[in-house]
Amino acid sequence: MTAFESEKEIELPKEMSEKLPEAVDFGNTSSLHFIHMRGLPFQANAQDIINFFAPLKPFRITMKYIPVGGPQEKLVCASVPKKMLLWLLSRISSMFTIGRDPSIHIWDTETIKPLSILKGYHQYGVCAVDFSVDGKRLASAGIDDSHSIVLWDWKKGEKLSIARGSKDKIFVVKMNPYMPDKLITAGIKHMKFWHRAGGGLIGRKGYIGTLGKNDTMMCAVYGWTEEMAFSGTSTGDVCIWRDIFLVKTVKIHDGPVFSMHALEKGFITGGKDGVVALWDDSFERCLKTYAIKRAALAPGSKGLLLEDNPSIRAISLGHGHILVGTKNGEILEVDKSGPITLLVQGHMEGEVWGLAVHPYLPICATVSDDKTLRIWDLSPSHCMLAVRKLKK
Repeated sequence: MTAFESEKEIELPKEMSEKLPEAVDFGNTSSLHFIHMRGLPFQANAQDIINFFAPLKPFRITMKYIPVGGPQEKLVCASVPKKMLLWLLSRISSMFTIGRDPSIHIWDTETIKPLSILKGYHQYGVCAVDFSVDGKRLASAGIDDSHSIVLWDWKKGEKLSIARGSKDKIFVVKMNPYMPDKLITAGIKHMKFWHRAGGGLIGRKGYIGTLGKNDTMMCAVYGWTEEMAFSGTSTGDVCIWRDIFLVKTVKIHDGPVFSMHALEKGFITGGKDGVVALWDDSFERCLKTYAIKRAALAPGSKGLLLEDNPSIRAISLGHGHILVGTKNGEILEVDKSGPITLLVQGHMEGEVWGLAVHPYLPICATVSDDKTLRIWDLSPSHCMLAVRKLKK
């Protein structure tokens, strides 16, 4: 537990304690079952937990609080520069109240200690973040009506610049790796190029001309010079930009291009079609494709794919391998020579509502809002053994 956290042991109501079975010796912890719960609503209290477990009667409840005041914070997005990880935490109450002051938390990934907390300039929440290449600045985009853009000196916790982003939703903010005062934002039917001017940011919409149409941009990266940028569209194209001008479009996926990662010489892309593609530095030639399929999984994989060709939602590069995140809650490692290893997986969207542990085998079953029933191995491998999609 860090200095930013606290634990509070909840004293159960008197009438609750009086109804506990006398035969149970609570002094012997071996007779107790301990349950760790996460993702509690912001306003949850001890009585809510008692009601949740009824008719079972909890003996002790301990709630861990983090600095913004509630037992739950929701991870919205993350960005990593070198050894630092940024977690953006947006407060959600049990009534889904809006208007609370969302915060950006920056953590050291080796010590798991908070380095800075940024707040005060976004409303409702934050949808995208990105570090500058030197790690000194941070750009963030909000989910307020004007989707505000803020440029931070995160070490000092100070705002450098702020501007209204767009009336349409923003999906990505990306800082220029060559010019720290420049950045791009992309989202529903827009691509916008920004540069810092004093305490503000001046933005210009990308000029499409006759080369393309006003598509929704799902992802964006900078290229090999400060003027070159690339964006993936909802129709499967990549748009190539010079300054604010669209110079070319290339069809690269069947369906939306959700993720793109720039290499020293080339790009890696992933789309709804479940394909990871390796491209040259101008998207003129596809060097290799990797289809995420059950048959392609290496023997050392920990679990099972829910389906073939899952939608690719995130791509990164690490230790010479391509790391891929899917819509189905799977993280895979793709070796450039071909083998694909499933590293970890979980349920998809929504919450886990059911958990049953086998009475004597080291397995358990879970169900969630994603309408799947899953069987898990509780041995050190912690992998998924079986899965079944439930009827809607």
